[in-house]
Amino acid sequence: MKCWHPVIILSLALLCGCNQEDAKAPPVPAKSACAQEIEGIREKFAADLRAGNIDQPVFDRINAQVDEVQKICASGDEDRVRVLLMQVVFNEQLGSDETYGRKVNKKSDGK
Repeated sequence: MKCWHPVIILSLALLCGCNQEDAKAPPVPAKSACAQEIEGIREKFAADLRAGNIDQPVFDRINAQVDEVQKICASGDEDRVRVLLMQVVFNEQLGSDETYGRKVNKKSDGK
């Protein structure tokens, strides 16, 4: 059984509205909230690619999905963006399973 991925937990927290501002928090940059979320997701996927948790085909597919979400973010529909980012995160989890399967198949083929 797989453990919950930190990005899933973070995304669920964002969907629940658990990101309350603290009076001592530094000022938020001028970027919209959804643009910041997309940036964080992209960084996370790039780190997963570098770590080998996902491979290039999975990364490219997910990046294309995030590009579409970014267009919606630009239109200002932040609620829809959060839902779609959750979908992208779940797809990434499936992609990590695909990556693992390809690695196992390569080992069994002697490559």
